[in-house]
Amino acid sequence: AILRNCHGNCNGAVHAIKVELNTLLHVVNNLTHRNMEILELTDASQAIGGSLNHVISTFKQVQCLSPRGRYDMDIFPTHLKLHGKTFNYNVPLPTVLRLFLLPHKDQRQMFLVVSVDPPILQGRTSYHFLLFLFNKKEETTQSLDLSEKDLKEKFKGKLEKEMSGPTYKVISQIIKSLVHRKITLPSGFIGKSNTPALSCSYKATAGFLYPLEKDFIYVHKPTIHIWFAEVAGINFGRGGGSNRSFDLEVEIKSGVVHIFSGIEKEEQGKLLDFITGKKLRVKNRGQMDQPHCNQKDMEPDPYLERIKAEAQDRQVAKKVPRREKRNNEDESRERKKQKKP
Repeated sequence: AILRNCHGNCNGAVHAIKVELNTLLHVVNNLTHRNMEILELTDASQAIGGSLNHVISTFKQVQCLSPRGRYDMDIFPTHLKLHGKTFNYNVPLPTVLRLFLLPHKDQRQMFLVVSVDPPILQGRTSYHFLLFLFNKKEETTQSLDLSEKDLKEKFKGKLEKEMSGPTYKVISQIIKSLVHRKITLPSGFIGKSNTPALSCSYKATAGFLYPLEKDFIYVHKPTIHIWFAEVAGINFGRGGGSNRSFDLEVEIKSGVVHIFSGIEKEEQGKLLDFITGKKLRVKNRGQMDQPHCNQKDMEPDPYLERIKAEAQDRQVAKKVPRREKRNNEDESRERKKQKKP
């Protein structure tokens, strides 16, 4: 729809054509960049196995929280394939943006988060993050279908012909080597539980918030990733009026506010130190030590005041009949005394 007939105001038509051309060029550039990545991986796959269907490794019954289920994972030179009981998913490796390894707060499990763009789709549901959960004690031994030449020249010794160890380490190392992305690990923040995980809730769903080196990530429903560079400000709110917990309100420059609620009060000091150390703006820092002096909290609650008034009226109504009965009894005694000679 770039070519148009020029009727009336030709300047307007020319301007519209320029806008459409710029938009088209932007789309073409993005597609070209993504296609170049795919071509690079395709060339690598040809060098590795000579086929896009060359399976490097397979892991059985991997637990996935998003999309939920257990899947057999096939790792190809150009994509990951997840086989489930109901659904199957293909994840092109060029769509993998970031990898996270996050320890569960129970210290017995590990999350592997795979960020993808564009997201994988299932009907109307889109998944920007694949979230896998592993038991830290679960181990595996994998014989990779790669030649010694490939291991040395293509992967620079980052992979071995036979890999053994905790399953989460083996899988993450293989994916990392194929997508050429670093794995982000927690660093710089340790809570009172001696883990980097903060127990909290997002929209009434329990999960964990991880303050990382350059970002926050929340798992798992939904998985939320926030770059520090996108943060406009942070508020420490009272946890539903309780002194035992607080809410962390993270406002994004786009105007969106993410509220992570029910964080234990003991975590507040360390979290505040971490956030200020990252030069993030804390809007209500001056009120942090005065949780009870909020003017809003001091204002009367109209509903509560009405309930109190109704209760007082009921108490008065109960007392009035008793007084009348007592007065009637006194009058009766006086009459009896007067009748006596």
